[in-house]
Amino acid sequence: HPMDDWSVFDITITDKRYIYIYNGTNGDYDYLTEMIIGSKYTFDVNPELNSKIGEQFGTDIVTSYGGSEYANKRHAPKTTWDFTFSHILSTQKTALEALNANVQDWKKFIYYDDSDSTTTPPSTYHYVRLVNPIEFTEVAPNVFSANVSLREQLV
Repeated sequence: HPMDDWSVFDITITDKRYIYIYNGTNGDYDYLTEMIIGSKYTFDVNPELNSKIGEQFGTDIVTSYGGSEYANKRHAPKTTWDFTFSHILSTQKTALEALNANVQDWKKFIYYDDSDSTTTPPSTYHYVRLVNPIEFTEVAPNVFSANVSLREQLV
């Protein structure tokens, strides 16, 4: 998987207007093809146990006039994730609203699945988009539920 070859760095930048990357003396960045700059967001609470992981196939099936079916595979399957959060506090809701407003459904971002090495497949980074806007339901005063749906983007 191409994302397995990515390097992810956490850096702190303060009071800087411009950021630049240069090729060091040992040519470390000769392979650089893409860079994503953004803020790291970590969910403050774990999703419910009924979270779903699935696949969206890239196959078109067409039926001919005589009833025969023909398949055209356009691309590899895309992984999908669907997380439900039942008890989000108002501060956590504000952070998710900011994520929702910043990426919407057109900006790609990196999702790290944070599983361990014993899972199949093991932990990895995924290039994703939000499938739907995040919607919130108030389940108690200042306590919300929300659903986050992600779809893998093929690189």
